[in-house]
Amino acid sequence: MTAFKLNYPALALIFLLVGSSELSAQQPKPFGSGTSTVEAPQGLIAPLLRVTGARASSTLTTAIHCSNSDVVPVSITVSYFDNDNNYVCGITYDELSVGSTSTFSTVDTAAFDEDRVCPGPPPVLGQGRIEIGTFPLNARIICSAQVVSLIGSTPATLSSLDVFPAN
Repeated sequence: MTAFKLNYPALALIFLLVGSSELSAQQPKPFGSGTSTVEAPQGLIAPLLRVTGARASSTLTTAIHCSNSDVVPVSITVSYFDNDNNYVCGITYDELSVGSTSTFSTVDTAAFDEDRVCPGPPPVLGQGRIEIGTFPLNARIICSAQVVSLIGSTPATLSSLDVFPAN
């Protein structure tokens, strides 16, 4: 009897050629209790990037900085969720021009000059996440995230967070 063995590169090639509808789908994926798409003037915007470990309180906030490296203006949405997957607040920046950088936060800080902040009263967020979406879908943007003291100055009051692809 001949044993048939597949090594890792062969399995990876088969997976790549066959694909996975769950991984290769272009539709928004359910996350927790529902989908995390955001309604914007252009329609539904699915997350492109995710950040975990977001904080917001009377002394801290999580600031997001995004630069448009695409060839067209890009609309960006930043949505904050708490650790129970509850939507906390959302920010939309329409038509960020090519080469520009914008800063988003739950409230204004001493360290940055925010372009957009969450509407309404400052939210409280512990161990939350942030989803960043674009229109057009999959636009070329570069983002970073930092937990920042509201009254402090950089760099002593910064803590960087990792930004991951959403899909």
